[in-house]
Amino acid sequence: MIKKLDVIEIQVKNWEQMVKWYKEKLGLTVFAKEENDQFAMLGKKVGFLLALWGKKQLKGKNAKQQRITPYWRVTNLTKTVREFSRRGVVFASGIEIRHWGRQAKFSDPEGNTHFLYQEKN
Repeated sequence: MIKKLDVIEIQVKNWEQMVKWYKEKLGLTVFAKEENDQFAMLGKKVGFLLALWGKKQLKGKNAKQQRITPYWRVTNLTKTVREFSRRGVVFASGIEIRHWGRQAKFSDPEGNTHFLYQEKN
């Protein structure tokens, strides 16, 4: 039985730029970083970890443009969108209302789509 999501892995083309982007724009902490293997593990003290693999790992079938679409659960969507926008994150549109809650869509510098979401209380 699955207990929780632990690690999300994203393969990126410009590893150094992407590690910096996730750290500065999303406020993630770098817990592990291997320059030679172009690997970094980022996250917060509580929750899952984000693993970034660099272009050295992108070969064959794994070299697709969109390798994953993360959904980031937040406690206050409006406040988070405001803070991320202040840091330079560009959102595709405003906050969208869904039957289950609200969401906002953005992309990282390599075009990987991400969603921030807040469930209804």
